[in-house]
Amino acid sequence: MQMKKPKIKQPATHGTMAPEPMLSGQDIPHAEQSESVSKIVDNLARNAQPDKIPTPNTNNADFELGAKPNPQDTASIASTYAADFSDEPPAASSKPRVPIYRPSVRPPMAILKLFHDGELNFTGYPMMTPRFQIGRREGDLVVAHDVWMSGRHAEIQRRQIGNVVRWYLLDANSTNGTFIRLPFTLLKHRDELFIGRERYRFQFIPPNASLLHVTRSEGETWPFNSPVESIGSQVKNQISCAAADPFLDPIHATFTKNVDGTWIVRDNNSQNGIWFRVREVELTPDTQFQLGEQRFGFWFQR
Repeated sequence: MQMKKPKIKQPATHGTMAPEPMLSGQDIPHAEQSESVSKIVDNLARNAQPDKIPTPNTNNADFELGAKPNPQDTASIASTYAADFSDEPPAASSKPRVPIYRPSVRPPMAILKLFHDGELNFTGYPMMTPRFQIGRREGDLVVAHDVWMSGRHAEIQRRQIGNVVRWYLLDANSTNGTFIRLPFTLLKHRDELFIGRERYRFQFIPPNASLLHVTRSEGETWPFNSPVESIGSQVKNQISCAAADPFLDPIHATFTKNVDGTWIVRDNNSQNGIWFRVREVELTPDTQFQLGEQRFGFWFQR
């Protein structure tokens, strides 16, 4: 005897309804996503039909086609849909983490950071060539509005030394120099520093040491009359332009005479640091340097 196939009751429909457009997480404004997700979840639970959404417990002996879904199973289905719209990060894995992929054949990539004015935020430029030039009129990065920057001011070079890749910053005979930020440095005659918003030249003809203001031209000279001299917005008996410099800390930096007669300048944990003029220097991760009035950072993974 041939058995008849069981009939499956279809949900009643009243008229024809146009399908609603589907929304992705990107189409829903971020502030409204949680409300929209809640509506989707509620609609799923409210409109779930027995013959359309079977209970997930299909291995249960009591499962029957058309049986009413278990409330816990309906909640499970709803929560699965909600998870698709969730901004929460995935649960931490108990497996040991492996390193993030990085190329092993091509040279590594460094990032040049162009700091925004008066901020620590920056725009990044990937270093994908052996040479990267910076200037006011020409180069891979042109800062056309910085009048203190030379037409071709400086260059970053990538060099392969044995199995190691290194980066170097070279000044291109610029007028106003290339400066790097240092916590301290030993000073020699005619070394130049950028402190606050001014440029200075250290003068040392033993036993006399002094600091010459050279931001626009040679100006005031500050003779060092003791083995320890400080510069800052609240320091007395110093070079006069420092008192009106808004970018100096109260005690910004200290010049100290060593026992062998040499001098060292040391930053006093200041906000804006001390900057030393260089011709060529090897760049390390998180090096900061200044060309004209523009400050840069440099980063790469060792």
